[in-house]
Amino acid sequence: MKIARCFGVNDYPGTGSDLSGCLSDVANWAELLRNRGYNVATRKNAFATGSNYLSALEEMVEKCNKAGHSRMVLQNSSHGTYVTDNDGDEADGRDEALYLRGRHSLVTDDEIYSRLKLLRADSLAVLICDSCFSGTMHRGRPAVMKSRFILCPKHKRKINSDSSMFQKTADLPNVALLSACAEGETAADAYISGRYNGAFSYYACGYLRANQTADFKSFRRGIGSLLPNRKYSQTPQVLFHAQISEVEVL
Repeated sequence: MKIARCFGVNDYPGTGSDLSGCLSDVANWAELLRNRGYNVATRKNAFATGSNYLSALEEMVEKCNKAGHSRMVLQNSSHGTYVTDNDGDEADGRDEALYLRGRHSLVTDDEIYSRLKLLRADSLAVLICDSCFSGTMHRGRPAVMKSRFILCPKHKRKINSDSSMFQKTADLPNVALLSACAEGETAADAYISGRYNGAFSYYACGYLRANQTADFKSFRRGIGSLLPNRKYSQTPQVLFHAQISEVEVL
């Protein structure tokens, strides 16, 4: 079984921090995944809530556990942020979080990890994240290129990042993370080839279309040859356990 859920948020009412390329990312990833045989559903803007994201994650883990030998992909393009760490597992005193929509808009790395660790060992999960979590490097030309970071209202000041989103997934041998940028960087919401896209999603989808059988190790090399570049200084992160290094990405 191959199942995927794609989330994207451009519209952040009342914040002044709307994005432009997240729905394009959803369309690109959804098309790529369908062409690879995945059962895909998408959630956009008001339907891309934190609650729906976690529900989708739980649903996919449950289905994969019942079927066995399955693959699941959870893709998200949105703002990222950080919140206070309540369990003392973060050296910088905060948890990284996706900033989605709805009453429960924030999804922390702890919440994602607690669900992923339930996935049975014979299945594989790939998380695709085109967001950023530090806000420490702001970019120019805001009408053309924005940072996918928004400060959580609970925080009054920005602090430097010394941890990365989903770092705990390194403990899970059947989980891989494709992330838009390194710690301390921002993910560009960019205008490329006449259309708004996330810079990471644009280059990642292009590489995977051209390299149908790319494994995680070759994808990391390939995306590293495309980003950073002259226009976009972000450095994508491709994190995976050694035992799945030669497994196809999608």
